[in-house]
Amino acid sequence: MDSDLLLTFAIWGNLAAFGSATAMLLFALGARWRRQQDAAVHLAVEETWKPVLFQRLAGNPAALPPLRGRQAWIAFTRLWVYYRNSLRGTPQDVLNHLAEEAGLREMARRMLHWRNMDARMLGVAALGHLGDEASVPLLSALSHHRHITLSLYAAKALAEIDPRGMAPELVTMALERKDWPPPKVATILNHLDKGVVCRELASAAEIRPASELANLVRLVHAVQCPQSDEIARSLLARYEDSEVVIAALGLLARVESLSHLYALLLHENWAVRVQAVAALGRILSPRHLDFLLPMLADVNWWVRYRAAQAVANVLHNDIARLAALSQEQQDRYARDILNQVVAELTVA
Repeated sequence: MDSDLLLTFAIWGNLAAFGSATAMLLFALGARWRRQQDAAVHLAVEETWKPVLFQRLAGNPAALPPLRGRQAWIAFTRLWVYYRNSLRGTPQDVLNHLAEEAGLREMARRMLHWRNMDARMLGVAALGHLGDEASVPLLSALSHHRHITLSLYAAKALAEIDPRGMAPELVTMALERKDWPPPKVATILNHLDKGVVCRELASAAEIRPASELANLVRLVHAVQCPQSDEIARSLLARYEDSEVVIAALGLLARVESLSHLYALLLHENWAVRVQAVAALGRILSPRHLDFLLPMLADVNWWVRYRAAQAVANVLHNDIARLAALSQEQQDRYARDILNQVVAELTVA
């Protein structure tokens, strides 16, 4: 190949590389400049609006500063949502009135369509706090979004807007969205009408596949449904799957449920036996203690330990009675595990 042609290729290659590097540098500098500008806008909004918020919360009149540009609205909405989440009672009403006066409701509706994900989530949160019923269809669609955090924000907003009417839909979503963290789901359900949520969960327990029931039971426990025992007994009567049984046992807390526990004390899965003795510890009174004592000699250490803790719970952590009970045991494993629990209670 001609040396001049090679030289030309080399020159143009170097120029292309230089141009590419220059473009990347300019892009990085531009992005940094935008971040600095945005940060300056956010700081200015906070410095301007915080005194106004405090004045209004104190019951004093204060003129609302103007908000110009998307970044200013994002900064204001973040500030407003922060205080709206932090305060309870009358201050929330004051903040809602201020938001209406500032035009946040309309702007929050627009923010749902912005590409900026933070802005969309802030808009969702604001509309939930403002109880914006007109936004329910769009928020319902966003609750199905693949972006986990955005979908959770939308679900929480729906719960705030219509705690009773949205309960059936949100309970169904809570069961179906495997990617939603359980603590977040519990928070959303606790914003809803408890009676409706518990009825929906009880109905779901009758028709949902076994693969969803362990999660359903956790939700029943998180909401603290009054019919928890009934739901658990129904599941124990219909399923033998260990995961479902273990989850259901965690709900039992009434004497009427004892008959469902006795057979499970002999279950082949030690994890089931652990939950069974724990349930007995919640339900039994001292006069029923004989049901627990044999479990102190179980072949599995965890079963023995939970049984000893259950015995302590039934006896209200009476160290003297526990020590005496330990001396009465013929099995050395039963004595050892009771002595361990007595030692733990003594140190505590």
